[in-house]
Amino acid sequence: MKAHSLVAGMLCWGAVQLAAQACDERFLPGEALAPVMQKYLQKLQSTAWEGVYPFERMEGQAIYLSEDFEDLNARQKRHVLSLLLLDYGAYQPFLSLLSPQQRQQISRQQGSMLPYTVYAADGRVVSLAYNACNRLTLLTEYERSRLGFLGIETERRQRYPMSRWQQEEVKKVFWNTLGYDKAGDYWLAWVPEQGYFEINVPDLGHKALLDFWPKAPDYYRYLVVADGTRLYSYFRGQKTYFETQQP
Repeated sequence: MKAHSLVAGMLCWGAVQLAAQACDERFLPGEALAPVMQKYLQKLQSTAWEGVYPFERMEGQAIYLSEDFEDLNARQKRHVLSLLLLDYGAYQPFLSLLSPQQRQQISRQQGSMLPYTVYAADGRVVSLAYNACNRLTLLTEYERSRLGFLGIETERRQRYPMSRWQQEEVKKVFWNTLGYDKAGDYWLAWVPEQGYFEINVPDLGHKALLDFWPKAPDYYRYLVVADGTRLYSYFRGQKTYFETQQP
C-alpha cells in the first residue's frame, strides 16, 4: 500500500460504482456448478500455495480460507485468491472440468463470472462479487468499511462485540493524535471476529503511530496492517512482529 493509498482506494471504489452502471453481464450458474467447484477446490487443497495450505472448505456458494491464509503477505493473498478463478472472465480454465452439457449451459447463459463469496477462517469477507462485471478484494478493514457506500451489507460475527461509544472513544484518541489530515493514509477499526483494533498504515512508513502508542488505551490489542500484510501486534507497550514478508 503506497502513500496516500487509502485516497487512491476511494477513487478505485468510485470507479467500481461507475463501471457497475455499464454492466449488462450475467453470473455463471453458481448453484449448478457448485459440485464442480467443490472438486476443483479439492485439487487446490492438495497442494501448498505460497508455502501454506490456504483453502479450507466450501459451503453452498461460500468458500472459506484456512487460518494459514492470514500468514501470507498482500501479494501472496491476491495470488491465492486468483487461483479460485473468480474474477471477470477468469473462469475459462474451469471449463475443462465441466461436462459437455454443463459447457453448453454456460454457453447459453453467456455468464462472465462465478458468483461465489470468499471468507477468511473467522468469517470476515475477503472477496465478493459486486455484480457480474466487478469483484471486490477485501484484505483490510478499510476496504470492508467501503462496502456500505456501495450499498452492500455483510454480516459480521460478533465474537467480541464492542459498543459504538467504546469504539468512538479509541478513534477519538487515534485521530486527535495523528491528525484528521492523516485519514488518507491511516485507518482504525474494531474487528469483532478477533477482538482487536486493526490499524491500516501506508507502506512508506507509519511513524505517526509513535505518538499514538503512549496514548492508546492499553486494555485493547492492536494489529498494524499494510495493504493486507500483517506487520505487528501491539498490546500494553509490547510489539510482536509477524514473519510475513513485506508487500
